[in-house]
Amino acid sequence: MSSRLDRISETDLEANARQACYQPAAFAGLCNVCLRQVQRQFTDERRITPREWLDQLRLHDAQQILARGELVKIVALRVGFSKTSHFSRWYRRLTGVNPSESILYNGGIEKNVVLG
Repeated sequence: MSSRLDRISETDLEANARQACYQPAAFAGLCNVCLRQVQRQFTDERRITPREWLDQLRLHDAQQILARGELVKIVALRVGFSKTSHFSRWYRRLTGVNPSESILYNGGIEKNVVLG
């Protein structure tokens, strides 16, 4: 069965996610579908929840901005966090390293180096 989400390109889905500040309910609204439909379709077709997909995109966006050398505070704001500490905790939980370490070790260099 085809849904409205099937007719939205991956690029437009990502743009909607960013505009929705990576929030599932706002994302569903921008896609003109209900949150339950987004949950169903993501689970069935992508085998992940919308929250997991949004977090993956958010993390990718954060890493791209960090790789350009932006301050952690700026990155946090750009990916929808109002507090840098919340962003840093979230980032560390997903990657195992602090965002500031990613700035120092971007470009594929080992990230799990303890700074002295």
